[in-house]
Amino acid sequence: MKNIITKFVIFFLVTITSFSAFESEINSLFDEKNLEYGNTLIIEQELKVETIDPVLLRDTYSKRAMNYIYAQLFRVNKDNKIEPYLLSEYKYNDEMEMYCKLRDDIYFSNGDPITAQDVKISIEDYLVKGYMNTLYSSIKTIQVLSDKEFLILLNYPDNRLEVGLSNPLMSILKRVDNEIITSGSYVVEETYPNYIKLKRNEFYFEKDFFVEDLEIKGELSSYQRVINSLNLHNYFSYDLYKEDIDTARKVGALKGKEVLSDTIYDIISLVFGKEKNYSLEERKALESLINRETTTIYPTEMFRKEASKLEKKIYQARSY
Repeated sequence: MKNIITKFVIFFLVTITSFSAFESEINSLFDEKNLEYGNTLIIEQELKVETIDPVLLRDTYSKRAMNYIYAQLFRVNKDNKIEPYLLSEYKYNDEMEMYCKLRDDIYFSNGDPITAQDVKISIEDYLVKGYMNTLYSSIKTIQVLSDKEFLILLNYPDNRLEVGLSNPLMSILKRVDNEIITSGSYVVEETYPNYIKLKRNEFYFEKDFFVEDLEIKGELSSYQRVINSLNLHNYFSYDLYKEDIDTARKVGALKGKEVLSDTIYDIISLVFGKEKNYSLEERKALESLINRETTTIYPTEMFRKEASKLEKKIYQARSY
């Protein structure tokens, strides 16, 4: 296999927070041609992981880490399609009610089985306390039917519900004695001022791991990460700046190396300060600034009229 030492991907992020973009960053890292099986994967980014608590999540840098340490009801597969993740089956009873059944082989990182009650607590906790909880105003409540079965009851029809439930904001977790028990493919082993170290979750239901350990680091300059990409095995860097790539070329540091620029995320983020409780009309106006190719957890028909008036605006977001 080729080492990732010979490759790195340029990502142009307009801002740092995007929760409506349909991303496939994580899948690209685990393309087997990019990794040496069994080694530690080092991921570096512009800023460090600020939190591993979905309730507090509000930045892309922490969101990347959460994709490894939490599982959700749905996920984005390698073909960029939404599919059930923790669910063995689901169906809409009607436009206001989704029936869900959990897989039998799913466990938290401490070995406890994941139950419908855990799903209810995780989602409803976010609906009450989450920093971006207004994004999920369509969800009314979770009704537990059995240990593995539950209903998601809605306030209004939401034709992007599966997409919303694939977001790390909707991670399934357990809180025990003020500690978070995670559900994803990796578990936090140690935390440091500028990075976190993850190890493989032995209770994770999928056993095909390309790497045993991950280190997610932040606070290094773009140019330093360019240089690191030339010297470190199983290394992946986000948030590189074009001028640093060009500088490395000029000094000959990239001689014989390949720069991949085909995976680019043009992400527009709307950051509104401390205000969170926007009215329906305000949300409609804000969403209308975004090109309708973007995925959103709001019903598409809610914005079609407003969006059509602004199709030629420069505010665009591409989803993957």
